[in-house]
Amino acid sequence: AKRVSLDKFIFALGIRHIGEGASKILAFKYKSFSNWKSNMISSLDKNSESYLELCSLNNFGVKMAESVNHFFQEESNIKILEDLEKILDIGDYNFKAME
Repeated sequence: AKRVSLDKFIFALGIRHIGEGASKILAFKYKSFSNWKSNMISSLDKNSESYLELCSLNNFGVKMAESVNHFFQEESNIKILEDLEKILDIGDYNFKAME
């Protein structure tokens, strides 16, 4: 399986308003693909702790949180994530990699 870092994986998904910087913020916060994915699914409930946490990340606005939410609301995107997870080795985020 091809290895890719979590921040580069998130960036490559092409989520609106989520550039390289925002991808690194998400990867730094959630560390692993499974943790990121489960928190993003939980954050679909706007009253959840996951959503509040997402909106309160440094340098990460509500507009970015809404874009991530919109991405995770689409069943086809969840299917794509599951398919990619099978063929890629999505590495945990390593702070030293943050440049």
